[in-house]
Amino acid sequence: MMISELGNSPAALDPNRGQAAAPFERRRCCRYPLSLPVCLERLGRRSIMAHGSTVNISSQGALLAVKIRAAAKVGRRANFQVRLSGPARGGPVVDLACTGRVVRIEETMGELHASRTIERLAVTLERYEFQRTPEWPPAEP
Repeated sequence: MMISELGNSPAALDPNRGQAAAPFERRRCCRYPLSLPVCLERLGRRSIMAHGSTVNISSQGALLAVKIRAAAKVGRRANFQVRLSGPARGGPVVDLACTGRVVRIEETMGELHASRTIERLAVTLERYEFQRTPEWPPAEP
């Protein structure tokens, strides 16, 4: 899924056709479609333990596919770990421990619109650290 938006600038309109030209990309960094295991550990002040995978990742953000029933708001802090390598790949277990902020939420409505389930979260990468982790997924607190 791409995030794009037509601007109101004259360059966004094709004067020869009188209609909108192709949308321009707002992202500053290239996203790479990588499906890596991810563990979402915290949303805002709430500790959670949700497992899923990355949909894509860049040097400044990631789209995470996780299914959780939690109250999340754009702007809230998110802590998550991305599994980069492990024993199955023939090397040491290496995780990328990340801290960022939620910039987009994709959710679905439950039965009778009583509950919402978050399907995907777009998050920024504000701080990250490579870690060797003895176990996956991380133990619950």
